[in-house]
Amino acid sequence: MTSPDERPLALTVGDVHLLLAASPDALVVVGSTGTITAANAVAERLFGVEHGELHGRSVHELVPLERRDAHRSHLAAYFAEPGTRRMGQSIRCQGVRADGLVVPLDILLCPVVTPAGPAALAAIRDLTDRTQMEHALRASEERLRQAAQLARLGTWELDLQTDTRTYSPELLELLGLAAPHASTAAFMEAVHPDDRAALSAAMRAALGGGNPYRARVRLRHVAGVWRTFETSAAEVTTPDGRRLLRGIVQDVTQRVTAEAEAERARAHWDAVVRHSPDWIATLDRQGVVLSANRGPTPDSVESSVVGRPFTDVLAGDCHAAFRTALAAVFDRGEPAAVDLVHLHPEGERRFYQTLLGPVREGDAVALVMATSRDVTAQRRLESQLVAADRLVAMGMLAAGVAHEVNNPLSALFCSLELAQSELAAHAGGAVPTALVGEPLRDAQAAAEAIRGVVTDLRTFARSGEDRPEVVDIQRALEPALRLGMHQLRVRARLVVDRGPTPPVLGSASRLGQVFLNLLINAAQAIPPGRPEHEQVRVRTSTSAEGAAVVEVSDTGAGMTAATMGRLFTPFFTTKPPGQGSGLGLAVSHRIVRDLGGELTVDSTPGGGTVFRVVLPAASHRAPPDPGAPEPPARRGRVLVVDDDPLLTRAVARTLGHALELTTLQSGRRALERLAGGERFDVILCDLMMPEFSGMELYRQLRAAAPEMADRVVFLTGGAVTPAATDFLAQVPNARVQKPFDAEALRQLVAARVRA
Repeated sequence: MTSPDERPLALTVGDVHLLLAASPDALVVVGSTGTITAANAVAERLFGVEHGELHGRSVHELVPLERRDAHRSHLAAYFAEPGTRRMGQSIRCQGVRADGLVVPLDILLCPVVTPAGPAALAAIRDLTDRTQMEHALRASEERLRQAAQLARLGTWELDLQTDTRTYSPELLELLGLAAPHASTAAFMEAVHPDDRAALSAAMRAALGGGNPYRARVRLRHVAGVWRTFETSAAEVTTPDGRRLLRGIVQDVTQRVTAEAEAERARAHWDAVVRHSPDWIATLDRQGVVLSANRGPTPDSVESSVVGRPFTDVLAGDCHAAFRTALAAVFDRGEPAAVDLVHLHPEGERRFYQTLLGPVREGDAVALVMATSRDVTAQRRLESQLVAADRLVAMGMLAAGVAHEVNNPLSALFCSLELAQSELAAHAGGAVPTALVGEPLRDAQAAAEAIRGVVTDLRTFARSGEDRPEVVDIQRALEPALRLGMHQLRVRARLVVDRGPTPPVLGSASRLGQVFLNLLINAAQAIPPGRPEHEQVRVRTSTSAEGAAVVEVSDTGAGMTAATMGRLFTPFFTTKPPGQGSGLGLAVSHRIVRDLGGELTVDSTPGGGTVFRVVLPAASHRAPPDPGAPEPPARRGRVLVVDDDPLLTRAVARTLGHALELTTLQSGRRALERLAGGERFDVILCDLMMPEFSGMELYRQLRAAAPEMADRVVFLTGGAVTPAATDFLAQVPNARVQKPFDAEALRQLVAARVRA
């Protein structure tokens, strides 16, 4: 049955026309048979027909063909039980315009009674715009959903009255949750313990009209891992009076991880740069230092150079080269290397290899990174190696000169001694003083002076020839005193205070090198020009413990404690460039230390300097004095082998007629006679001979006539080759240094003949 409120409305013809004209919607009056009895202009425009064309047409013609049967059924059912279908109960359908276009429609039906009988008044609205808007809204929502997924965004709201937290589907997906609701307590259980207090404080501050908050919080994923979120929230009040806290959440785990990795990489790079042994700085186009790991010296700081031109720490002669290289890097965008000299605060010049590299921003060079490496020690080492090569060459030359001079010098000594002996014999035991005696003594003194120079050259030229031996400190000191005088005579007086010293175990040449270094160092500590007012004193003594002590003191400028602390460091020198290598004292310290001794220094600024060498005494028994040689019981046979006939004749004259002497100038000829069975008590053989040396003669004798090899005594002016040095270090045979002492040679030969 139809309720009183749903009884059909009775309309007159006038009412119908008035209603159709006044309505803003499309109105169509349809009879029970489906015939349109009336329609307003809005309806005609909606369906695209001319005025009056809808009147008398079947309403089913306005429905798409495929839906007409269903439409007839709906219309019959409606007239069977008419009633008003309110907007919320409207039937949505589609209509067909005259041009064939299908449009979405919203139809509201109302039963009416017209003079023609029962009818339905249909209020029709075109939903085309609304449908398009709905489609656009749904598309926008889908895009928003997709953007939220891509941006890993989610939303939530907290009902403050019910303490119910509601998660959006996106947030549920981010957290891996299934339940869309949770309480505040349950939510806090998912928050990292370290973040709970700060998040609670931020939420409380946002309540009661407070400012919205933004926080970073770690939430536990359902899989058990922690993910980092940034959340923003604010309190709102809904139209129905509910208080909500609404927020948006973004998963920033990947960003935080990337930031942490970037920070670690940056910290690692900063640590590498800051602790790099190189000086690293960034420069602008004008060469101003924008940043630096420190200053150009290991003990300087970043603030000492940042904001200043790079050239402030460079020597003036490097400015042009630096500016040219810097401009080339900015202009060409390619690295450039340049050698620079930095001026340290104390005025020291240090050498740096600097690489200038471009730092780009896009296609342009924005900055230049300068990496400077201190190569001062390397440059000094290179210089020292060059100097060492020169010294080696000079040493070889000196050894060669000494060797060549020794032969004629030995002959000269023998001849002078023989001349004196012969003159004394012819003059009845007395040499005429005025005519011959004094000239001969002067010639012998001059020869002695030459021998001293040759001995000094040989001592300081040889290296590997030095074997541990018992050394007389006083004798080791003599060559150093003679060679050091040319440095001392224009600077100071040399005073030698000789006290007794025990013999030490070491190397005479190496100790002579130590003493010469100390003398030269003392001389160079005193400015030249006033030798009568300055003094270098050499004092020898024996310590309370029985050690040998040599002190070298000077009246020079002295040294500070800082200088003394580095004095024995290799390459450290206080002398101007070209006047000191920084190796002399370091080498001396090592030599003394290797011998078990100690080299110390004591000095005060303005008070002079004292170097003290302490060497342990050698534990040995002095060989007994052989005294005068006993005349041989028999006439011994002696073979003299030397390529210099002048020397062989001198040796023969020195040994005299008491021996049976054979002289040869060829080592090969000597081997032939010895290998052939000829025997000698003593074989005096030159070590270095051309073609067939004394070393080769010895080696072949060991195989052909070993008993003769044991009787070889080597005559040597110094081992001038490494092979000769090694040979002498290996063989036990006696050796006589040229120029030799005639009496010592006679005693040696006599002792060998007796044996």
